[in-house]
Amino acid sequence: MATYTGSSDKYSAFALLQLVIDNKEFKEAMSEAHEKLDRYAKKCLYIGQNLETVGRSLVAPLSAATAVFSDFDDKMRRVAAVTGAGSGAMASMTEVAKKLGAATAFTASQVAEGMGSLGMMGFSSGEIKEAISQMMNLSMVTGTELAEASTIAANQLRVFRMDASKTGEVADILAATANGSAQNLTDLGEALKTAAPFAAQAGGT
Repeated sequence: MATYTGSSDKYSAFALLQLVIDNKEFKEAMSEAHEKLDRYAKKCLYIGQNLETVGRSLVAPLSAATAVFSDFDDKMRRVAAVTGAGSGAMASMTEVAKKLGAATAFTASQVAEGMGSLGMMGFSSGEIKEAISQMMNLSMVTGTELAEASTIAANQLRVFRMDASKTGEVADILAATANGSAQNLTDLGEALKTAAPFAAQAGGT
């Protein structure tokens, strides 16, 4: 009976020791598994953050390009509205605006805005295409916004009943007058609103 008990005690002790060893190995295995999972989770988070950053970097230029196109399209629609130009004439003016926007310091939207100002002054699509480059030159040499420079110059052409082919001459006179005095083109434009009609009636140019 004692021998049996001793064997049982030895067996129990061995079983307990084995359980402790197995439990230790289990804990180590679980700990290693947790570490791997933690590293994997951090790696996934890093990848996710990079993908989000890449996504934003791709979306931002696309959003900006969409906004630029929308602005240009809106301004060309305004040109169509104020000139009453048909689809063929609008296609031609749109092409001119894009080319000037690509080849000069002005954007296509700014060119379109200048075209709209000329249209508001009664210029036809053909006159607009002929005059817009001269208006851009006037804008640059006087440091005036293209739309405003276009309005001022176009107003003088209309007041003195001059043909659009004279746009270059008028632009040169306005630029020389504004840059040769203490006035800027905006001030000159305001003064001409009052003086030009009287000068036109008197036969002046």
